[in-house]
Amino acid sequence: MIGGGKMGQNLIDKKVQILNTCKSKYHKTINKIGVVKRDSSPNSIGVEFEDFSNNASCIGLFWYKLNEIKILDENMEDKNMKYLTGYEVIAVTNDDRGNCMGYYAIYKDENIYKIGDMVVVTGVSCPSFTVINEFITYEEAKNRGINKISFEVIDLVNMTSYVERRVKREEAEEIKMNMDTIMRKMDEEKKYDIYAAQNPELQKMLDKYKELMK
Repeated sequence: MIGGGKMGQNLIDKKVQILNTCKSKYHKTINKIGVVKRDSSPNSIGVEFEDFSNNASCIGLFWYKLNEIKILDENMEDKNMKYLTGYEVIAVTNDDRGNCMGYYAIYKDENIYKIGDMVVVTGVSCPSFTVINEFITYEEAKNRGINKISFEVIDLVNMTSYVERRVKREEAEEIKMNMDTIMRKMDEEKKYDIYAAQNPELQKMLDKYKELMK
């Protein structure tokens, strides 16, 4: 198994598995195996599938970025290609920018997974991190064209300590901003008194100003 490919490497006629995609109309191709027919790495790789074609493409290909596919080594047994069974539910996940979706099996363990949780998953690199966006059943996955699941959630990422540190930093920054605002206002008010104490004419003007502002 080769995880991804190198820029400049000719991928024509290589078998690949689709790991994820930013295009919603391509979700049915996730986990599917196809053959590269056009290669303009790293941003435009045309893949052909046996059982369906892309009607929006004049040559029927689906187009992916290099980091959205896994190049398969036909001379090695790819253990990750064994489709998973026995899982409880499927997590639909987004990347950290909220777009490229993937489908991962969740097995029963000590964790209680929720939407918004960050998890460690198998896939393009192991481990890699993603965020749960949705839970679906196998039947719902089939309705989306996802018939088999190859990757799984490894574990839940405990974000508690990080979130606490982030909240404290944000609170400290807000307090500092409020202090700076008060100090700037005090500086603005006190500077007249400081200079007026050194200049009788300025002191008279300041006293008159304060009287008018009452």
